[in-house]
Amino acid sequence: ENVVGSYLNLWVPKRIRDSRPKYSMQVVIPKNNKVALKEVKELTTNAIKHGIMNKGIFSQAHAKAAGFKVPLKPAAEDGSQAFNCNTEDPPRVFIKRGDKMVPVNAGTPDENEIYSGCICSVVVNFAPYAVKIESGGVSRGVGAYLTYFMKTDDGPRLDGRISVDAAFEEAVAELGDDLVEEPDSEEDFPF
Repeated sequence: ENVVGSYLNLWVPKRIRDSRPKYSMQVVIPKNNKVALKEVKELTTNAIKHGIMNKGIFSQAHAKAAGFKVPLKPAAEDGSQAFNCNTEDPPRVFIKRGDKMVPVNAGTPDENEIYSGCICSVVVNFAPYAVKIESGGVSRGVGAYLTYFMKTDDGPRLDGRISVDAAFEEAVAELGDDLVEEPDSEEDFPF
């Protein structure tokens, strides 16, 4: 809860290298969100324990090895942390309006409504994995799998764009009432 959505790819699945198409996003956890950081660390630890105990997905030695992958990484110099998550199935996307969760139609997303930088809550499952890679080795670690995304508030855009309202705010202020003024007669039209 109260994390920042980044690199949002919630509407159309994309391929990364030769993988199957996936929906994905990066979850950025501000350094002051101690609850979310603790929860992600606990879920990662539980997934590691599950990977060691169940069917030997990996061993304790694998989990301590240098190449073992865990989701949470430093995100910025400000002390925030981030992890990437994905899913092959479309995630359920909602916007919180007041005390209601409003589903978002995937066919017509509004980029001014859901964007990289918005504040959100997500439901993510953490699970162990061990997959063969092209070099013949095995990649082991904990993956994060997105199920639900809910925008809860606006945040600063991370893509550098501004909203339409902000883009034309100065022009609208300069025009004032002239912007909506009706013509007096047909002669007022230059064509």
